[in-house]
Amino acid sequence: MKCFTLQLGRLLILGSLALLLNPGTNLCGTEKERVALVIANNLYSTDVGQLENAVNDGRALAKELHVLGFNVTIAEDADKLRMGEELDLFLSKLKNGALGFFYFAGHGVQIDGINYLLPVDAVTGSPRLTKFSSISLNEIFGIFEETKTFPNVVVLDCCRNNPFARGAAARNVAARGLVDVKEPTGTLVAFSTAAGEVAADADPSSGGNSPYTSALVEELQKRPSSGLELTEVFRETSRKVFQRTGQDPLLKIPGSIDKVLLVRGSKPLIPNEKEKMEDVAFAASMEDPKIKAQIEDLVRLESEKIAQRVREEMTQQLAIEAEKRRLDEEARRVAEAERDAEMLATTEIDATNIASIPAQIPDSQTVRALTSPWLFQDSSSRILTDDELSDLSSDELWLARNEIFARNGFIFSTPRGKQFQESLGSLYTPRTSSQTQVFSNFNSYERANVEKIEYLEKRRR
Repeated sequence: MKCFTLQLGRLLILGSLALLLNPGTNLCGTEKERVALVIANNLYSTDVGQLENAVNDGRALAKELHVLGFNVTIAEDADKLRMGEELDLFLSKLKNGALGFFYFAGHGVQIDGINYLLPVDAVTGSPRLTKFSSISLNEIFGIFEETKTFPNVVVLDCCRNNPFARGAAARNVAARGLVDVKEPTGTLVAFSTAAGEVAADADPSSGGNSPYTSALVEELQKRPSSGLELTEVFRETSRKVFQRTGQDPLLKIPGSIDKVLLVRGSKPLIPNEKEKMEDVAFAASMEDPKIKAQIEDLVRLESEKIAQRVREEMTQQLAIEAEKRRLDEEARRVAEAERDAEMLATTEIDATNIASIPAQIPDSQTVRALTSPWLFQDSSSRILTDDELSDLSSDELWLARNEIFARNGFIFSTPRGKQFQESLGSLYTPRTSSQTQVFSNFNSYERANVEKIEYLEKRRR
């Protein structure tokens, strides 16, 4: 604790001295803010073809970018509307002069010599429909050209297979991969394979990631003594992919990009003159009783904040574990009730005991309603089937959709919604009234189920 106190005190003193000696000093540093948008799509329609590892790739890369100081937004299984919204937010963040990093994992096609990134709701019935229901790579480039900031990075780990291969491909739709591009000024563009080629969806040795993303993550995790340099990261990534797969990734690095260090090299072992002066200033300040007392107060406050955060995290973890136990117990009771109802339905009835048997044996849905407030308590961990949803009434479809929002803390504003959330009792924890925010927190199962239910509701209107 004494060592921690001295270190924290040293930082506080040196920061104060820096402000006194140079009021214009920017404590956040002179490096640009780093902003990243990661889009990873698995759950395409049957016509397009689902992918297995795009979401894994997006999560792996987002984690490393976060470690490197990027403000990362990740959108999984995004439809065209969601992709457009995230691109607008990405643009607004870049206008502050940030270093931009855009990554896409999923299906991509080239039509009439233009590359298109496919949302999960893309339509591939014809080239025209595909263009209208997808995001053009030119739109991504347009964002960087509008902000006039650089350097920027665009990584496309797509071309995993051709969605048009399932049907008759039009003659103006390329059969394989994406086409080469003219990148905007100051923008590094990296394709997972060469132009016109198809990249593998997974590398068996990488634990569920594509060969390109696996190699890129490995390079981002390095900490060379000379520093982790942006362009060299992508050069090494391309070399690794070629050595492992024989595929030759297309990499375009314009001359307008200078050397960019994502992580600086290690400090020399011998302290320089500035560090010596800092040591002298720290030692001198600790001889002043007033400064020493102020530092001790600040250290105590910081220690209390850290302890409070630890307590809050432990409390949250205990609450999560308690909720898991409750759900497990609830599932056990439902299973027992369904088993008992099944036994009653198949038991041979003795005519002499008919009076003692209930007039109606409840079905599994009635049993579920009696034992749990949720219509589908597992709709956050699996895709609901068409058979399960097709027999539901309009009111039950409303309930199935809104119970997913309720489990994520959505605060309802309509009388019907308020009555529903009150009926949940202790199972409901209010968090936000923003439907967009709640939807962005959905996992892939919840998002797919909500969209599936909304589609059925629209058909019945």
